[in-house]
Amino acid sequence: MRGMKVIKNMKNQLNKESRRGGFYWKLQTPYISVTNVLKIIDKSGALMYWFGKQVYLAVVKNPEISEKEALRAPYDKSDTAKSRGTTVHSLIEAQKEGNRIDTATMPKELIGYVNAFYKWVDEHKPEIIENEKTVFSDTYKFAGTCDMVARIDGKAYVIDFKTSKDGNLYQEIEPQLSAYKQALEENGIKIDGCMGVGLAENGTTTTKIIEPDLGIFLSAMKLWVWKNKDDCKTLGFQLKLI
Repeated sequence: MRGMKVIKNMKNQLNKESRRGGFYWKLQTPYISVTNVLKIIDKSGALMYWFGKQVYLAVVKNPEISEKEALRAPYDKSDTAKSRGTTVHSLIEAQKEGNRIDTATMPKELIGYVNAFYKWVDEHKPEIIENEKTVFSDTYKFAGTCDMVARIDGKAYVIDFKTSKDGNLYQEIEPQLSAYKQALEENGIKIDGCMGVGLAENGTTTTKIIEPDLGIFLSAMKLWVWKNKDDCKTLGFQLKLI
């Protein structure tokens, strides 16, 4: 009986919305992840330069560092970036509840990003409608989780926050937000615009209003599926473009 209960619990978990293997799953149906699709865009040149620079800086900082420690430096930086992303999500959640997180409780390396977020909030005064909202496009079979949906000056925006040293926004945010807008509207949430927000280490922000173009995202999605057609076949994912 116990074994049957375990199997039943496992099936219940699989029936819930979840994310694994580059896909979101709903009722055992795979929906390709928006961010996974955008990995098809080649960023290898910039990534290799960044990777090499982190190794170089680690050696400059400590000439006695071991080879293993030097090669680990880029991964440590990546872990730090993930921590920044988690912090931003906490800030958004607190803001939705009408609270602010005291920077005195934050590690010093995150304070600039926290200040940048609140600078943006004070300037734009968003009325948060949704945060960390996972949405599915049944029309095109993709899914994603958007940082924020908020009303600003009477208009509803889907908003994505990026943290980086300089607060610059990369082009990939344009198809990303276009996909989120499509999925949100399929789920009855009218979106008037898309907004990317870059939060910089020094507390400054970069805000960009983005003209949505779903076609660019769908083109990337088609290419991703073509390149990964064997994996898609194994998982039962079928491209659905109309």
